[in-house]
Amino acid sequence: MALERLGICRASDWSGSAVDFVERGFNRLCRQNGAAEAKKVWVGDLRIADTLFELTEQERDHIEDESIPRLFLIADYEAAASIPIGARL
Repeated sequence: MALERLGICRASDWSGSAVDFVERGFNRLCRQNGAAEAKKVWVGDLRIADTLFELTEQERDHIEDESIPRLFLIADYEAAASIPIGARL
């Protein structure tokens, strides 16, 4: 439900599989926000996460008590180059 409220997924993405549901929404989000342009110059992966950095269990518990629920689009890369793609990605 959160992915629908955030506009990442749509009801039409549901095929009976939660994995497919998230994948379809995530792929659309990436296409709409310049992933194809970024992929031309950068080797890496895009992922959705609820924290920006890897956390220990204790750190995660502490943050969950205080934080506002949010998701981040994180780029993991092996190499990168600067390109002027603006605010889209």
